[in-house]
Amino acid sequence: MDSTKLKVIFNQLKQLLTPYEKYFENQKNTDTTYDLWTKKSISLNKRKPTALYFTGLMIHKQHVGFYFMPIYIDPTLKNHLPEEILPLLKGKSCFIIKKLTPELIKQMTQLLDIGYTYYKKQGWL
Repeated sequence: MDSTKLKVIFNQLKQLLTPYEKYFENQKNTDTTYDLWTKKSISLNKRKPTALYFTGLMIHKQHVGFYFMPIYIDPTLKNHLPEEILPLLKGKSCFIIKKLTPELIKQMTQLLDIGYTYYKKQGWL
């Protein structure tokens, strides 16, 4: 896929994530990578407390990876995702984005809201 098209997709998705910077900390912000982590240190499964990954983007050769940790932590959250977005989920928490439509942007916005609400209910924000 053309790297220019991937950059456009990356930047459009990044615009969806940047409003969450007031709740999360951006640890990596480059031309090809962007991520958000909790500001609080969290201890999961009795491990040493550390910042918890929320979401991020990475440009790959043929797609933009949209990584979404809430569904990795709690797979039952998949039951609340818009049906149309599920075929883009590869593995446990990575959505493969090759094309953005207004409908997909709307669904990604819903996805982020589900994750934000989940983290807030857990007391991680």
